[in-house]
Amino acid sequence: MQKLERVLGILRSRELDCLAIFSASNILYITSSDAPSAVLVFSGGEVVSLAPRLEYLRALEEVRVGEVLAYAKWGEPSEYERLLQGDLYDAVRAVLQERGARRVGAAGASLEVRQKLSERLGTEVLDVSKEFQLLRRSKDREELKAMRAAVSVAEEAMRLAIDLSLIHI
Repeated sequence: MQKLERVLGILRSRELDCLAIFSASNILYITSSDAPSAVLVFSGGEVVSLAPRLEYLRALEEVRVGEVLAYAKWGEPSEYERLLQGDLYDAVRAVLQERGARRVGAAGASLEVRQKLSERLGTEVLDVSKEFQLLRRSKDREELKAMRAAVSVAEEAMRLAIDLSLIHI
């Protein structure tokens, strides 16, 4: 996946163990789903999506890369769930600790989110949102092909709408 390779480039250039990706549009860009609340990309290429328990099944269906874990403040996991106890920050901390990630960056996180994450992790979380936005501006062949197809569909729909409007004038 070319997108993942470009994200790994950010990790290498900033010497990060993990990049925590927030905001629905950034998450959708990486996973093809907006169900997760955060996505963790590790320097070895592993991807972990963290979804609230109520979005877990949808995330399992839609996420196209890596593994999906659910998080919830209470409740026992059912046989089909991989559940982390606590809120999103607890879930991020648990996964980072499990994988030994120390240097962490964040993309698409507000100042408040970065501060809360830094407090929970006990270390600074670097803001790499600008690098991530630049990465998203660069399109690979698949993305350009999809964009061209979307333009063709939109143009055809516009032609049909114009033709239908002329009939009713």
